[in-house]
Amino acid sequence: MTPERRRYARTNLRVPLFLLPMNSSVPIRTETENVGTNGFFCYSKYLFSPGESLKFLLFLPAAAKDPQLPMGMCVHGEVQVTRVVIVPSHCTYGIGCHMISYRILPEPDLLSLDELLATVFETGCR
Repeated sequence: MTPERRRYARTNLRVPLFLLPMNSSVPIRTETENVGTNGFFCYSKYLFSPGESLKFLLFLPAAAKDPQLPMGMCVHGEVQVTRVVIVPSHCTYGIGCHMISYRILPEPDLLSLDELLATVFETGCR
């Protein structure tokens, strides 16, 4: 068993995630495998390189006790790829990402998914 190298523990949590390479205008849809206070791990059909910077948009579920957050919240920011694992049996790549910066977006339920992606990633898909 490999010893834990992370400073902060991660929670197994599968939530929708969009990744945007810095030289692209088309977000890549995937989902997290686990999430922590300073990073996440996900799988992608696209290969990224360790050290590569990406923009991200992560959808966290609402707390069961908070009726004010019917759709949860969105977290947007920039990550750096820290680890890439090749998964040949599924033709995918495991991507470990460290959060460089992030912010919580207010009222994500007021926008459609396309509007939210266009706003966050400044793309023309409105």
